[in-house]
Amino acid sequence: MIFTVLLGAALATAPEEQALFDALLDAPVADVEAPPVLPEAPAVPWWPVPAGLVGMGLLWAARKRVLGGFETNKGHGMQVHSRVALGQGSGLAIVEIETPAGPRMLLMGVGSGSAPRLVADLEDRFRDELIDGILNRGEP
Repeated sequence: MIFTVLLGAALATAPEEQALFDALLDAPVADVEAPPVLPEAPAVPWWPVPAGLVGMGLLWAARKRVLGGFETNKGHGMQVHSRVALGQGSGLAIVEIETPAGPRMLLMGVGSGSAPRLVADLEDRFRDELIDGILNRGEP
């Protein structure tokens, strides 16, 4: 109230202005309309998402049980039959490798500081003699 009087006295240069100032300050505040209320959207249930995930997991588990899952190489693709040392850190090994055409026997050179190297592919006609000779080490 005091602020209004002081402001009015400071700004009062003419009686018309004073009347206009009082009319503006004493005017009732217009009612502001509230924003329109929108209809409420239907609530989406929360349970279908977890139920769907559980259902997919059960279907996946049943599929894996029925079909056996993904095929992996359950057997050994490579088997070392014999190894003979030739010196410090080097030697020969007879290795059997499973291939789609059937098993293959290979004579591999192995060393401590290098990768294995193919020495020979043992065919059927030499396989038995060479394996017997290496395994028995020359003994009859």
